[in-house]
Amino acid sequence: MAKAGFNICMVARNDLKMNLKLAEIEKKYPGVKTMYIVADFSKMTTINDYELLIGEHLKTIDIAALFCNVGAIAGGLFID
Repeated sequence: MAKAGFNICMVARNDLKMNLKLAEIEKKYPGVKTMYIVADFSKMTTINDYELLIGEHLKTIDIAALFCNVGAIAGGLFID
């Protein structure tokens, strides 16, 4: 996305990893703006949680694409 000129906003729980990746993107693609939001999706259980933490940060930017890679896993057999 940065190669195509899109600005990047990352949302994850590890700010160090996000900072490293965004610094790499900024170095490789000068002019691309980056930002990040620290959020632990395992602790957010209601839409209000998401709105308060993430929505407030994103309300000032235009979003062209959203890629979601958040998941939860429950232990046990797949058949169950």
